[in-house]
Amino acid sequence: MWSNLVNNAMQSMDYQGKLAIATLQLEQHVVVQIADTGQGISQDVQDRIFEPFFTTKAMGEGTGLGLSIVKNIIDKHHGRIEVESQPGHTVFRVWLPLDLASFLTKTGLTHLSMEQGA
Repeated sequence: MWSNLVNNAMQSMDYQGKLAIATLQLEQHVVVQIADTGQGISQDVQDRIFEPFFTTKAMGEGTGLGLSIVKNIIDKHHGRIEVESQPGHTVFRVWLPLDLASFLTKTGLTHLSMEQGA
């Protein structure tokens, strides 16, 4: 998920410019911000970027599934994603809840297990 957001930012800047990643805690969430100095995303495109198969890339360069998958992952973790953009400055903000008890209640789980694979 993170690599998709970073790769999109790098492509938006044509692999030049500045990419900034920041994390912070706001309220009961961890917030990850990924900002770039790329070309920006117009409002009409912003309205569609999380739709499956929507892409602004040339034929054969993208499937249009990246941001749809990102949003689905965030939704499954009871988070949210926001975007704000203008030419030269785009920020994606991912909000993920820190309240484990609430997460367990919402998902119907009783505990989390962090087992390591062989």
